[in-house]
Amino acid sequence: MVDYGQMLQRKTWTLGAALALLNGYNPESPRDWLLVIIENNHHAARRNQIVRMKQQLLDDFTTPGLGEAEALTIRQAPRHWIEWAIANNYKIPAMLLAWSGEEPAEPEAQPNQPRTWLPIEPKRPQGYGLEAYRLLQRLHAEGAPRPTAADVLAAWRKEPPPGFTVTARSFTYPGNGKQPLVTVYSDALSKWLSRHIEDNN
Repeated sequence: MVDYGQMLQRKTWTLGAALALLNGYNPESPRDWLLVIIENNHHAARRNQIVRMKQQLLDDFTTPGLGEAEALTIRQAPRHWIEWAIANNYKIPAMLLAWSGEEPAEPEAQPNQPRTWLPIEPKRPQGYGLEAYRLLQRLHAEGAPRPTAADVLAAWRKEPPPGFTVTARSFTYPGNGKQPLVTVYSDALSKWLSRHIEDNN
């Protein structure tokens, strides 16, 4: 039985522990718990979710050259793992969903509500700047709330710009001859957004 209360009090979970907890299993089981669960789980949908979630976690949080064994020890705050799972539409235990405060009532559309932000056009678009500005223009035209780095990454994961590879925490885009591929993490993207979004309160 998983003690979610105790686990949620911990400052961090490893990627391996998060995979177990997000699927309702105790991460303090024997070391080979994942293989045992996958091999002995007779519910195909459940087994497939574990396999798919494991691969996506490794894809999103593993840097080039990092082995799977090392990747499973990557640590993040519990809230980070839970929000990642929700954002990627995984079905997670009710205890974790309740803690997250997810599934709020959808606000009614208010087409006449004034926008509270404006995109600022880059003076000299470089790197990913032009693509980011185009996305800001589209979100603004759609009446979206002020976008965060997570919003931009989510939009690009659905429709990546040409040559871009996007994960939940970063993206890679074509560079120049000296640096053919450039990786940008969410904190750097947040700084770019703060310089190119004007609050219009």
